Amino acid sequence: MYYKPLPDLDELLHRFDYDPDTGYLTWRNPTFRTCAKGVIDPTAQCHGYRVVGLHGVTYLQHRIIWKWVTGNDPDPDLAMDHIDEDTGNNRWCNLRQTTFSDNASRSSKHVRAVRLVVWQNRYGRWSASRETPHVGGATRDHIGTFDTKAEALSQDVNNIYEKPPLITQVKQATSGRWEARYWDREQKKKIQIGTFDTKEQARACKIPQAP
Repeated sequence: MYYKPLPDLDELLHRFDYDPDTGYLTWRNPTFRTCAKGVIDPTAQCHGYRVVGLHGVTYLQHRIIWKWVTGNDPDPDLAMDHIDEDTGNNRWCNLRQTTFSDNASRSSKHVRAVRLVVWQNRYGRWSASRETPHVGGATRDHIGTFDTKAEALSQDVNNIYEKPPLITQVKQATSGRWEARYWDREQKKKIQIGTFDTKEQARACKIPQAP
């Protein structure tokens, strides 16, 4: 089976870092100034497999990881296999090479499980999400952001982040009266509730409930 040639090992070691515990490939030296160091878009996928672009070419991340760890290209006579059959799980303990026939027989029984995914953002904190695989990709539900990787890895995939309640914002208009408003998450804009004589009256104004 044909696979596009991978970059040289020195280039991969220069460009990427890899965490075998989380399975995440991250940028060490991005190829573009607009690309955040340490973060590779987790939604960049092809049929459920994580991908990354390098010098205008798109590569499967698990193939890059294999060469990054072993120093060698994957054997072209063998198939890259995700042991737990979750094509988005690139933890080192989950990757192996097997025969194409064995890989095909396992794929016919493929069942993708909901799993916890953890990555470090550009500010050095750790984000945790629940990833639900589906045909052609996966959806993510944010759990929370934490100071350490251990805290993020300890999260329950069923503990989904709840958005904080809406709050009334007040601002004094040029007329001297006080405006009450709130941020509408759906419309992505501020909605004015009313105008009042005092700041206390504006603060006490209730946000209308959605029907």
